[in-house]
Amino acid sequence: MQQPACVVKFADVGKACTDGDDCAGDCMAPSTGGFAPEGKTVSGMCAVNDDPCGCKQTVEDGKATAAICID
Repeated sequence: MQQPACVVKFADVGKACTDGDDCAGDCMAPSTGGFAPEGKTVSGMCAVNDDPCGCKQTVEDGKATAAICID
């Protein structure tokens, strides 16, 4: 939205997770090799920070969500 914002780094970065409830931020799907198909069972890692920009895919209830890109 073209507004200045602070980006907060999370203490649990890199921790294994299967849902956002496991992390201070989002549980992120692995980004190597492209995005997983939506609904595929995956394990993720806790996000580095809360920066909303970029392309990402989260993990909820052990399954990959739809990937999204935000400028």
